[in-house]
Parts: sequence; structure tokens; C-alpha cells
Amino acid sequence: MDLSDKIPQKRARMEILPLIDCMFLLLVFFVYSMMAMTQPRGINVSLPRASTASEIREEPLAISITEADEIFLEKEKVSLDTLRIRLAEERAADPSLRVLIKGDTFARHGIVVKVLDVLRTLSIERVAIQTAPTEPEEK
Repeated sequence: MDLSDKIPQKRARMEILPLIDCMFLLLVFFVYSMMAMTQPRGINVSLPRASTASEIREEPLAISITEADEIFLEKEKVSLDTLRIRLAEERAADPSLRVLIKGDTFARHGIVVKVLDVLRTLSIERVAIQTAPTEPEEK
């Protein structure tokens, strides 16, 4: 008695919808991972607006100045003397050091000048001041 003739043979089939779901989830994972890796350096401050600002292409060392006149090197709060020491170390390691100053709109002018004075005494000449783009004027 041969039963193999009476049972129909089904061919194996690969469903593509679960594969598409998995690829979409992988894509979302990598996009969010890359966004987390490219977060801005320094701390958040309210930047002044400038219409003649240009974009910097390389990664500078970020110095942030808050409205309360606190100074941050990258994301670490430092005093003016500590800033001078840390910048001297960075300058010794990289003679073409580039610095980006992120000063809050309401920071006092005097603290910004003191930071610029520290940079000048250390002969750091590649200094940029970060600004926010201006809003287009309505006509």
C-alpha cells in the first residue's frame, strides 16, 4: 500500500513581509544610533543670531558661556584658571587647535572678553563664535 501518491507535496515558500519588517527595524536602529553619535558638543545656550555666519567643517573644541557667566569646556564646568590650563594642554597636543565659543545671548560681554583673552595669551588664533541663523524677514 503506497500512500505517497495520495498526499500532495507542498513546495516550501519564503514569506518576504517579515523580512521587510526586520530590515525596516534595522534601518531605524542605525539611523537613531547615528543621530545619537552626532550630538552637538558643549551645552545648550541661547545663541545670538547673525546673517553673515558661515559653517565650520572640522570639529573644534567647544567653550560654552551661559547666561549665569559659567564657563564649560565641552560639557565640563571649569573656572577661568582651569580653562587656561586645559587649553594650554590641548594647544601643546595640537598646535593648530580650533576653538568654538558658544556664548549665550544674555551672557555678559566681560566674561566673553576674558575667555578671548585666555585664548590670545595661549596664541590660539583659530577661534570661531557660534551663532544661530537669522529668521527670514516677512514681506
